[in-house]
Amino acid sequence: MILWFTDITAADHAQVGGKGANLGECTRAGLPVPPGFCLTTAAYRAATREITELLAADADAGAARAARQRILDLPLPGGLRQEVGRAYARLGRPPLAVRSSATAEDLADASFAGQQDTYLGVVGLEALLAAIKHCWASLWSDRAVAYRRRQGVANAGLALGVVVQQLVDADVAGVLFTRDPVQGHAQTMLASAAYGLGESVVASLVTPDTFTLRRRPAAVVGRELGSKETRIDRLPDGGTATRQVPAEQRARACLTDAQLLQLLALGERVEAHYGAGQDIEWALAGGELHLLQARPITTTVPTVPSHHPVRGRAARRLQDDLIEHFPAPYPLDLWAVHQVQGAIQALARRAGLRAATAEELVRGDDDGVVRLHVTKPRPTPAMLTRLPRLFAHGMGHDPATWPHREARLRETLQELTAQVANPATLADAELLPVARAAVGQAAALTGARFVHYLAPMLVSRAAVAGLLRLARPPREVSPEDLYAGLNYRTAEITAAISNLAATARRCDLDETITAAEAGMVGAAVAAHGQGPAFRAALDAFLAQYGARTARLYLPFSNRSWREDPESFYALLSAALRGGAGAAGGGSVGVGPEGESATVGPGGGCSGVDGSPPPEPSGGTRPAAGPTMGAGAGAGTPAGADASAGAGAPTGADAPAGAGTPTDLPPLAVAVERRLPRLLRRRWRAAVARLRAQHLAREGSVYLLEEFFCVARGALDEVARRLVARGQLAEPSDLRFLYLPEVERALADTGDLRAVVARRRGRRGVAEAVWWERGAAGQASADLRGVPASGGRATGVARIIRSPADFARLQAGDVLVCPYTDPTWTPLFSLAVAVVTQTGGPLSHAAIVAREYGIPAVMGLAQALSLPDGTRLLVDGSRGLVTVLD
Repeated sequence: MILWFTDITAADHAQVGGKGANLGECTRAGLPVPPGFCLTTAAYRAATREITELLAADADAGAARAARQRILDLPLPGGLRQEVGRAYARLGRPPLAVRSSATAEDLADASFAGQQDTYLGVVGLEALLAAIKHCWASLWSDRAVAYRRRQGVANAGLALGVVVQQLVDADVAGVLFTRDPVQGHAQTMLASAAYGLGESVVASLVTPDTFTLRRRPAAVVGRELGSKETRIDRLPDGGTATRQVPAEQRARACLTDAQLLQLLALGERVEAHYGAGQDIEWALAGGELHLLQARPITTTVPTVPSHHPVRGRAARRLQDDLIEHFPAPYPLDLWAVHQVQGAIQALARRAGLRAATAEELVRGDDDGVVRLHVTKPRPTPAMLTRLPRLFAHGMGHDPATWPHREARLRETLQELTAQVANPATLADAELLPVARAAVGQAAALTGARFVHYLAPMLVSRAAVAGLLRLARPPREVSPEDLYAGLNYRTAEITAAISNLAATARRCDLDETITAAEAGMVGAAVAAHGQGPAFRAALDAFLAQYGARTARLYLPFSNRSWREDPESFYALLSAALRGGAGAAGGGSVGVGPEGESATVGPGGGCSGVDGSPPPEPSGGTRPAAGPTMGAGAGAGTPAGADASAGAGAPTGADAPAGAGTPTDLPPLAVAVERRLPRLLRRRWRAAVARLRAQHLAREGSVYLLEEFFCVARGALDEVARRLVARGQLAEPSDLRFLYLPEVERALADTGDLRAVVARRRGRRGVAEAVWWERGAAGQASADLRGVPASGGRATGVARIIRSPADFARLQAGDVLVCPYTDPTWTPLFSLAVAVVTQTGGPLSHAAIVAREYGIPAVMGLAQALSLPDGTRLLVDGSRGLVTVLD
């Protein structure tokens, strides 16, 4: 019932499981595998013979729990106990690593890595026997049973081998992919490493160092230093302990170039033996490299082009816009993408362009991977008459009428919201029509806002920019700086978040919120003495602003703040760390002469009566943009460094009433004085129109989010029903289905779990494919993007890919991200500068960066290739990013 590594080949998979077979194969190939043996599946079957029927059942959570307990309670057969004792003695009784090795594991089509258990630092025979039984029981853990169900693997006939191996007291350990799993490049390897035993890397307990290794010529071509806060080490008497890593070790790479090239050579040896890319676990101890595991890579990106090749500047611009606005759609999101982008494409055709449909532009395959097929829009003769007519229609629309249009749309929104107030009472056939109506309203609003506000804004902005050039202000001023004091929706929400942060501070909850583990902040707040009072204020905030959603144009794979308060807590934590609400009980700005100005006085542990946070008033809102006379930020000339961690938006405070488009902020008044008298009326009209258009632009975006909330509510009920019928494993799986599949699922009882499992397994491919723009490779020292917010700043690069990473950003960091949307706004209070992969000077990130007075570079294709933790110089005036380390 025991086989030694030296006697095991790949043909013994059925006896020792995938992990054991691979270790035996590697040992026989002469690779540096620590010695050990395997308990075969025959040992498992002999020990569990009495409960075979229980284990063969289609286990639910209760049955799986019962199976685990029965296995732990079973006595080991006497002969097996003695055989294990003899093998342990032959090995020299060293500290051990004991790992399960399932027979369904480590196959090329489905890696079961991590679904069973590992025990490290096992010392003594009794501890070894207990670890063996726990490994057997782990075959019936809830996560392993659920994983097998998703992968379509039956319980009947399953057995488990156990790997018993001498533990390597690692100085450094980690994982090596012999093919880059993100970019799919065969010529590069990707290594992750951290101090101590490799469990901290494998289990994602720390942020490891990441290295990109090139095969020919052999070289280290990329480094991304992780924080490596802790390490796991073996204890002398058994078990392991987690310890803090000293700051000086955390600040440097845990592997030298020579050690990395040694690791590269090991990876090539393992891959050459198997003839395919391998996922390797390794350890370095006393300068010697050890191979702990090897299994096939199951999720590499295909080496085919990500998107249909793009030719022409206009097509490239459209592709970049699609990548930014629809970041990596899930299959169900494709419905909303087609509806929203379809409204834009219809306008292009209405203007006389030969433009593709949205369905032609954005396509999903059977694996759930969505790709772009962008072609250049081509003019037709009809464009000569249609485009001017469409443009005149847009320019003839008065943007100041937006509040009246919004009121009418809100009546429709309320009607749709009422229909899904109690979705469980609706018949199957009633759910999708509500969702269709809500998405249809969002699409229609998208088209209207483009014609009436976005396109005319380009003309208004050009007019304002031309007059600014004539005025020649002493400081650089952009048209967006003239939004100062305007009570548009994102500014309102930012001020309300600052008020909520002040409430948290008064309730002594600021440290609780910033220190709590992600996903557990709500529980920590609830356990606090002032938690209920703060929660009342939070509920009032969410009632008013809770429809805000990260990735707002992908409504079916994302949740709003109201639906997922933990996602909002991550944002509130960033706001608190950025100093929001730290003075006067409101959001802090800078007045005309530099004095503090606050929004909303608050008082006590605010909001115990459940009232909303104070509304920002025109006279106290912190204004965007620089004053005419002083202040770094958006008006900082090249060569002057912006200060790190620029707290709140800089600029002149608006006078009372400046929250409306026609009440101009001091900056606009100062510019007016520099213009000839004949142009001053034109200036006031142009600025007022631009401000009104921005107000409508922002308000309409939030209304889109509210319509999407309604659609999501209907589809959430669909998901619950499909789970109850056994067609899906969990509600969130609905996002992996295309809309026609959802329609069919409601009409029949087909099992969709296998489809979802396949697409879930390809999700990493889908993410990588979406963001690939032909700009892969190591960043050079000087990179050029699009100037978006002036000034220069230096700081440490922090790669923030999604709201899940918000907690990583610290004051004074350079925010480096694929894109931003309004939910990211509080991060700008921490960042010293912003660099995005997509976008331009009119994108959300650019506008907010100017409001906060920090440099910004948009559209830097190599942004996410910048090493996390390296020092950058960001020149927002010239659009340059320089790697200083």
